[in-house]
Amino acid sequence: MNTANDIKFTGHNIEITDALKEITTKKVIKNIIKHYAKWITSGIDVIMKIDNNEVQIAEMNVHVHEKTLNATAKTDDIYKSIDEMIHKMEVQLEKFKGKNLGHQQ
Repeated sequence: MNTANDIKFTGHNIEITDALKEITTKKVIKNIIKHYAKWITSGIDVIMKIDNNEVQIAEMNVHVHEKTLNATAKTDDIYKSIDEMIHKMEVQLEKFKGKNLGHQQ
C-alpha cells in the first residue's frame, strides 16, 4: 500500500475534479502514506460531501490491521476540510502506531 492508485474517491453532491483529486492525493502521499504505509493494509477511501447547509465535508477511512480508522472534517471550504481531515488521520495513525510498537517490544 504505497501508491496513489490505492486511494478511492467518492463524491456526494460534489464533483470530484482532477484538481481536488490531485491536491488530496499529494497530501495523502506526503502526510499519510510516506509515514504510515507499513500499517495500512488495504487502501484509503476519501469521501467528499456538501450537505444541505453548504457545509463542505471531507472524510477518510484508512484500513489498518483489523481496524478501520475514520477522520471527518466539516468547514465552509473543501480545501480546509481536506487539511483538517489529513491532520486528524495523522493523529489517529500516530496513536495506532504507538500502541502497536509498544506491543512488539
